[in-house]
Amino acid sequence: MFVWVGINVEEQLKETRMAVDGVFERIDISNVTCQLPLHISLKISFNIENELFDSVLNDIIDIYNAQKPFEIKVKGIEKHENIMWIRMYSNEDLEALATSLNVMLHDKYGVPLHEYDLDFIFHTTLFMDDDAEKINAAHNLLGDLTLPKTLTANTFVIGKSETGENGTYRVYRTIEVII
Repeated sequence: MFVWVGINVEEQLKETRMAVDGVFERIDISNVTCQLPLHISLKISFNIENELFDSVLNDIIDIYNAQKPFEIKVKGIEKHENIMWIRMYSNEDLEALATSLNVMLHDKYGVPLHEYDLDFIFHTTLFMDDDAEKINAAHNLLGDLTLPKTLTANTFVIGKSETGENGTYRVYRTIEVII
């Protein structure tokens, strides 16, 4: 079973979602992450044995429930070869949350750190495609999109996939912490 964890920011990025959906209507981008709510990734997705899922889920929920809401500053839209995302500025709260998840998963369940987890870039994926020209076209369409300056981390998500393939992940649990 493959698991992903993140901070749900869909409601805070409604206008961004509408703009992203408009780009999908104009450009045939293969990205299937749009089936998920816009979220700030906290670590790379990971594989666990199916029989451990409930225990892992409960431990992640415990970490989320212990979390107090916090603010995240938005850096802006960036594109790389085959991906376009909203990059977030790292801060102590994000680092502590990601570290708590990584330590618990590694120490208790033997989930190895992925090389991306070692220097994680907190982000919200907008588009992904093997064709860099499509990403360039999407970037041109959204280049002057106005983003909020900050987002509030108070709704956390856990998703799962049987195969780990793009397009197969679904939200399994949402945890909201009270402000």
